Amino acid sequence: MRRYDNKNINYDKLVGYGFKVEEDNYIYNKKIHNDEFNVIVSVCDGVITSKIVEIDNNEEYVLVDTSSIGSFILEINNEY
Repeated sequence: MRRYDNKNINYDKLVGYGFKVEEDNYIYNKKIHNDEFNVIVSVCDGVITSKIVEIDNNEEYVLVDTSSIGSFILEINNEY
């Protein structure tokens, strides 16, 4: 999971970009890499977080946030 601190958030533009409001959270989902992965961006209490989830097993794909290298990981990271 990635966390982005100290960002100015324009809440008015989030919904126009495709974020959905769920309770007090703004959530954005986008499928990448031939619909094999789902990028989830969340804005909650002024904090932005994002993660990639493998659709087949519904688990977070943590290799994009490590120092692992390889052509597949680089492809995913570029789409992220």
